[in-house]
Amino acid sequence: MISPSSSLCPDLPLRDNLRFYLLVSSSRLFWSFIDILTHNMPALSTRYENVIEDDYLDEYRNLSITPLTRILHIGCGAYPLTDIILAQYFSPKIIVGIDSSKHTVDKARSVVQKQGLNHKISIEHGDGQDYDASGFDVVIVSSCCWPKIPILHHLYSTVKPGCLLLVRELDMNVEPVLHCMKSHSTILIHSQTSHHPSPFFYPIGWQTFVLEKLR
Repeated sequence: MISPSSSLCPDLPLRDNLRFYLLVSSSRLFWSFIDILTHNMPALSTRYENVIEDDYLDEYRNLSITPLTRILHIGCGAYPLTDIILAQYFSPKIIVGIDSSKHTVDKARSVVQKQGLNHKISIEHGDGQDYDASGFDVVIVSSCCWPKIPILHHLYSTVKPGCLLLVRELDMNVEPVLHCMKSHSTILIHSQTSHHPSPFFYPIGWQTFVLEKLR
Protein backbone atom coordinates (compact mmCIF):
# COMPACT_ATOMS: atom_id res chain seq x y z
CA MET A 1 0.00 0.00 0.00
CA ILE A 2 1.41 3.38 -1.00
CA SER A 3 1.36 6.00 1.74
CA PRO A 4 1.12 9.68 0.78
CA SER A 5 3.11 10.71 3.85
CA SER A 6 6.06 8.53 2.79
CA SER A 7 7.03 10.86 -0.03
CA LEU A 8 6.03 14.36 0.96
CA CYS A 9 8.26 17.16 -0.18
CA PRO A 10 8.19 19.45 2.91
CA ASP A 11 8.83 22.64 0.93
CA LEU A 12 5.81 22.18 -1.33
CA PRO A 13 2.13 22.88 -0.49
CA LEU A 14 0.03 19.92 0.64
CA ARG A 15 -2.10 20.24 -2.53
CA ASP A 16 0.99 19.74 -4.72
CA ASN A 17 2.12 16.79 -2.62
CA LEU A 18 -1.31 15.16 -2.91
CA ARG A 19 -1.31 15.68 -6.68
CA PHE A 20 2.17 14.13 -6.84
CA TYR A 21 0.96 11.10 -4.87
CA LEU A 22 -2.15 10.57 -7.00
CA LEU A 23 -0.26 10.86 -10.29
CA VAL A 24 2.48 8.44 -9.24
CA SER A 25 -0.14 5.99 -7.96
CA SER A 26 -1.85 6.11 -11.36
CA SER A 27 1.50 5.75 -13.12
CA ARG A 28 2.38 2.67 -11.08
CA LEU A 29 -0.91 1.03 -12.00
CA PHE A 30 -0.51 1.91 -15.69
CA TRP A 31 3.07 0.66 -16.02
CA SER A 32 2.35 -2.44 -13.93
CA PHE A 33 -0.46 -3.24 -16.36
CA ILE A 34 1.87 -2.72 -19.34
CA ASP A 35 4.54 -4.91 -17.74
CA ILE A 36 2.08 -7.72 -17.07
CA LEU A 37 0.77 -7.61 -20.64
CA THR A 38 4.24 -7.62 -22.18
CA HIS A 39 5.34 -10.41 -19.84
CA ASN A 40 2.46 -12.66 -20.95
CA MET A 41 2.15 -11.67 -24.63
CA PRO A 42 5.35 -12.04 -26.72
CA ALA A 43 3.90 -10.20 -29.71
CA LEU A 44 3.03 -7.21 -27.54
CA SER A 45 6.47 -7.25 -25.91
CA THR A 46 8.09 -6.89 -29.34
CA ARG A 47 5.85 -3.92 -30.13
CA TYR A 48 6.59 -2.41 -26.73
CA GLU A 49 10.34 -2.68 -27.31
CA ASN A 50 10.06 -1.10 -30.76
CA VAL A 51 8.12 1.88 -29.38
CA ILE A 52 10.38 2.59 -26.41
CA GLU A 53 13.79 1.46 -27.67
CA ASP A 54 14.93 4.61 -29.50
CA ASP A 55 14.05 6.86 -26.57
CA TYR A 56 15.86 4.62 -24.10
CA LEU A 57 18.92 4.48 -26.36
CA ASP A 58 18.95 8.29 -26.53
CA GLU A 59 18.96 8.36 -22.73
CA TYR A 60 21.80 5.88 -22.35
CA ARG A 61 24.12 7.63 -24.80
CA ASN A 62 24.48 10.38 -22.19
CA LEU A 63 25.86 7.97 -19.58
CA SER A 64 29.32 7.17 -21.03
CA ILE A 65 28.81 3.43 -20.49
CA THR A 66 31.91 1.23 -20.87
CA PRO A 67 32.60 -2.49 -20.27
CA LEU A 68 33.64 -1.48 -16.73
CA THR A 69 30.43 0.37 -15.85
CA ARG A 70 28.30 -1.02 -13.01
CA ILE A 71 24.60 -0.09 -13.37
CA LEU A 72 21.79 -0.20 -10.81
CA HIS A 73 18.18 0.08 -12.00
CA ILE A 74 15.63 0.90 -9.30
CA GLY A 75 12.09 -0.17 -10.21
CA CYS A 76 12.85 -2.73 -12.93
CA GLY A 77 9.25 -3.98 -13.18
CA ALA A 78 7.97 -7.34 -14.43
CA TYR A 79 9.34 -6.68 -17.93
CA PRO A 80 12.78 -5.09 -17.34
CA LEU A 81 13.14 -3.44 -20.74
CA THR A 82 15.62 -0.88 -19.45
CA ASP A 83 18.00 -3.64 -18.44
CA ILE A 84 17.46 -5.68 -21.60
CA ILE A 85 18.30 -2.76 -23.90
CA LEU A 86 21.36 -1.87 -21.82
CA ALA A 87 22.61 -5.46 -22.03
CA GLN A 88 21.96 -5.78 -25.76
CA TYR A 89 23.50 -2.50 -26.90
CA PHE A 90 26.10 -1.44 -24.31
CA SER A 91 27.41 -4.55 -22.47
CA PRO A 92 28.37 -2.88 -19.16
CA LYS A 93 30.21 -4.90 -16.51
CA ILE A 94 27.05 -5.57 -14.51
CA ILE A 95 23.37 -4.60 -14.54
CA VAL A 96 21.38 -5.05 -11.33
CA GLY A 97 17.63 -4.47 -11.51
CA ILE A 98 15.71 -4.25 -8.25
CA ASP A 99 12.02 -4.09 -7.40
CA SER A 100 10.22 -3.90 -4.07
CA SER A 101 7.69 -6.60 -5.10
CA LYS A 102 8.87 -10.21 -4.84
CA HIS A 103 6.17 -11.26 -7.32
CA THR A 104 7.44 -8.70 -9.82
CA VAL A 105 11.02 -9.88 -9.28
CA ASP A 106 10.02 -13.45 -10.13
CA LYS A 107 8.41 -12.32 -13.38
CA ALA A 108 11.39 -10.13 -14.31
CA ARG A 109 13.80 -13.01 -13.73
CA SER A 110 11.79 -15.24 -16.04
CA VAL A 111 11.94 -12.57 -18.79
CA VAL A 112 15.71 -12.23 -18.40
CA GLN A 113 16.07 -16.00 -18.60
CA LYS A 114 13.93 -16.22 -21.75
CA GLN A 115 16.07 -13.50 -23.33
CA GLY A 116 19.22 -15.48 -22.52
CA LEU A 117 20.66 -12.58 -20.52
CA ASN A 118 21.22 -14.18 -17.11
CA HIS A 119 24.95 -13.68 -17.52
CA LYS A 120 24.49 -9.92 -17.98
CA ILE A 121 21.49 -9.00 -15.81
CA SER A 122 20.84 -9.75 -12.15
CA ILE A 123 17.34 -9.14 -10.75
CA GLU A 124 17.03 -8.69 -7.00
CA HIS A 125 14.35 -7.94 -4.45
CA GLY A 126 15.20 -4.57 -2.95
CA ASP A 127 13.92 -1.17 -1.82
CA GLY A 128 15.41 1.95 -3.36
CA GLN A 129 15.10 3.77 -0.03
CA ASP A 130 17.85 1.72 1.60
CA TYR A 131 19.56 -0.34 -1.12
CA ASP A 132 23.35 -0.01 -1.09
CA ALA A 133 24.11 1.96 -4.26
CA SER A 134 27.64 2.99 -3.29
CA GLY A 135 29.36 0.53 -5.63
CA PHE A 136 27.62 1.62 -8.83
CA ASP A 137 28.75 4.05 -11.53
CA VAL A 138 25.25 4.66 -12.93
CA VAL A 139 21.88 4.51 -11.15
CA ILE A 140 18.62 4.57 -13.12
CA VAL A 141 15.40 5.49 -11.28
CA SER A 142 12.17 4.53 -13.05
CA SER A 143 9.26 6.97 -13.24
CA CYS A 144 6.96 4.68 -11.26
CA CYS A 145 9.36 4.23 -8.30
CA TRP A 146 7.75 5.04 -4.98
CA PRO A 147 8.36 6.83 -2.73
CA LYS A 148 10.38 8.86 -5.23
CA ILE A 149 11.57 11.72 -2.98
CA PRO A 150 12.99 9.51 -0.18
CA ILE A 151 14.65 7.28 -2.80
CA LEU A 152 16.36 10.31 -4.36
CA HIS A 153 17.49 11.68 -0.99
CA HIS A 154 18.95 8.25 -0.14
CA LEU A 155 20.83 8.12 -3.44
CA TYR A 156 22.14 11.67 -3.17
CA SER A 157 23.73 10.87 0.18
CA THR A 158 25.09 7.39 -0.59
CA VAL A 159 26.27 7.15 -4.22
CA LYS A 160 29.95 7.78 -4.84
CA PRO A 161 31.27 11.07 -6.32
CA GLY A 162 31.14 10.94 -10.10
CA CYS A 163 28.17 8.57 -10.13
CA LEU A 164 25.58 9.46 -12.77
CA LEU A 165 21.88 9.29 -11.95
CA LEU A 166 19.27 8.91 -14.68
CA VAL A 167 15.89 9.85 -13.24
CA ARG A 168 12.64 9.43 -15.17
CA GLU A 169 9.45 11.22 -14.17
CA LEU A 170 5.99 11.77 -15.66
CA ASP A 171 5.47 15.07 -17.47
CA MET A 172 2.92 16.28 -14.95
CA ASN A 173 5.01 15.25 -11.93
CA VAL A 174 8.27 16.98 -12.70
CA GLU A 175 8.04 19.92 -10.28
CA PRO A 176 8.47 18.04 -6.94
CA VAL A 177 11.25 15.88 -8.36
CA LEU A 178 13.08 18.85 -9.85
CA HIS A 179 12.72 20.71 -6.57
CA CYS A 180 14.30 17.74 -4.78
CA MET A 181 17.20 17.71 -7.22
CA LYS A 182 17.89 21.42 -6.81
CA SER A 183 17.82 21.17 -3.01
CA HIS A 184 21.15 19.26 -2.94
CA SER A 185 24.30 21.28 -3.50
CA THR A 186 26.26 18.12 -4.32
CA ILE A 187 24.00 17.23 -7.26
CA LEU A 188 24.59 18.69 -10.73
CA ILE A 189 21.81 18.50 -13.34
CA HIS A 190 23.49 17.75 -16.66
CA SER A 191 20.39 17.53 -18.86
CA GLN A 192 16.60 17.31 -19.04
CA THR A 193 14.87 15.75 -22.05
CA SER A 194 11.26 15.00 -23.00
CA HIS A 195 10.03 11.67 -24.38
CA HIS A 196 6.67 11.15 -26.08
CA PRO A 197 6.81 8.09 -28.37
CA SER A 198 3.37 7.07 -29.64
CA PRO A 199 1.14 6.19 -27.80
CA PHE A 200 2.85 7.67 -24.72
CA PHE A 201 1.65 11.20 -25.30
CA TYR A 202 1.36 13.91 -22.66
CA PRO A 203 0.71 13.38 -19.77
CA ILE A 204 1.96 9.76 -19.83
CA GLY A 205 5.15 10.68 -21.60
CA TRP A 206 8.15 11.29 -19.40
CA GLN A 207 11.03 13.64 -18.64
CA THR A 208 14.54 12.29 -18.16
CA PHE A 209 17.14 13.97 -15.97
CA VAL A 210 20.83 13.09 -16.00
CA LEU A 211 22.49 14.08 -12.73
CA GLU A 212 25.99 13.77 -11.31
CA LYS A 213 27.09 13.42 -7.69
CA LEU A 214 29.86 15.99 -7.31
CA ARG A 215 31.32 15.14 -3.90
